[in-house]
Amino acid sequence: MEEGYIIRLINMGKTFRTDSGELVALDDINLDIREGAVQGIIGLSGAGKSTLVRCINYLEIPTSGKVLFEGRSLGEMSRKEVREARRRMGMIFQQFNLLEQRNLLRNVTFPLEIAGVPKREAKERAEALLRKVGMLDRRDFYPSKLSGGQQQRVGIARALAVNPSVVLFDEPTSALDPEWVKEVLQTIQEIAEEGVTMILVTHEIPFAREVASRVLFMDGGTIMEDGKPEDILDHPENERLRQFLSFVSRS
Repeated sequence: MEEGYIIRLINMGKTFRTDSGELVALDDINLDIREGAVQGIIGLSGAGKSTLVRCINYLEIPTSGKVLFEGRSLGEMSRKEVREARRRMGMIFQQFNLLEQRNLLRNVTFPLEIAGVPKREAKERAEALLRKVGMLDRRDFYPSKLSGGQQQRVGIARALAVNPSVVLFDEPTSALDPEWVKEVLQTIQEIAEEGVTMILVTHEIPFAREVASRVLFMDGGTIMEDGKPEDILDHPENERLRQFLSFVSRS
């Protein structure tokens, strides 16, 4: 990887075609993320945060520019190579996306089965991850028997199953009731402390301040500010960022 960067976005843009014409979701995004960093991403709804994350792992194909992952351009890879690269990027969505017909243990072993990991090894790995997120005692439960916070913790365990190089979080607490948010944030923080590279889209500003190496603020599909949390969140220079922080502090 060039200069220790696990992800590099170079002049990346994304435009959607709609009935009303073209919609520019991302415009000339440049971003370097070092291995082991926790990159926080904040901004109002519609700022382009989720699209940015989905372009990083090519769930959305950028319209322009490049996405480099571990030194290679995803746009120059074959479909098979993109799928293999995507498996090295764990993804945590707003919704839990657990398989309802599988118990928790088999939910976590699922990506290991796809990767061809032997059954016994997959089981041991899944049990270790469920223990990490505090859910081992419920390994035989089915998702419908869990709270939202518990389901999201299992989703995190599943994303970690194949030892990804980076984990992408797309507002992992936005669909949770307030009483479940704390347990999920604690799980994420514990993983961050282990040195896992993370990209974290979040509206939890105090959490971003505490856990992120850097925080970027997006508005209108562009990166308006990017820097250390104490600079971005405590001493914002951009007027739009000041308005955003004032808004979230009141909500």
